[in-house]
Amino acid sequence: MESYGLELDKDSDCTFAPSVSDEYQNKGIGKLMFDYIVGDLQAINKKRIILWGGVQATNESAFAFYLKQGFTVLGQFEHNGYNYDMIFDIN
Repeated sequence: MESYGLELDKDSDCTFAPSVSDEYQNKGIGKLMFDYIVGDLQAINKKRIILWGGVQATNESAFAFYLKQGFTVLGQFEHNGYNYDMIFDIN
């Protein structure tokens, strides 16, 4: 994250690496999980979520999901194709 000018704070930042099986996608399960996780993180005073390992640019549905939840793109990197590093500010 230093390459984006961000200093990570181990007390207020955390990482996120979700996985929802293909057959359960587009059923609202990811949104329910995300809302639950954000609620728990707020309770322990976390302020930001870093999308661990980014999201593949070719995974359009995952990328759209993160944008819809409020993640913003920090930048991109190449590893087996293009990927986006993303961050979410917990309010």
